[in-house]
Amino acid sequence: MSPLSARFDAGAIISAFERTIATSYISRCVLGAQIKRLRKLRGLTQVELADKLGITQAYLAQLESGVRANPTLDLLQRIAKALKVDITKLLR
Repeated sequence: MSPLSARFDAGAIISAFERTIATSYISRCVLGAQIKRLRKLRGLTQVELADKLGITQAYLAQLESGVRANPTLDLLQRIAKALKVDITKLLR
């Protein structure tokens, strides 16, 4: 057994990496679904909400679909304000 393999279990590392990726994807989808649900509840189109936020409709669509990850805290705050909800409501 090489010194490297003695210290690292490649299977465990890959498994942990896969779980992290899956969790990240699920989190993006949950956030996106919340934004979309609240946007529709407020009767806003993607274009209208994007204009309020100062972002493109394409970027908003990517957030809602879970394609884009890690919006800034500033953007999350602006989304929450535009949708008239507490920021924690976006993350549930």
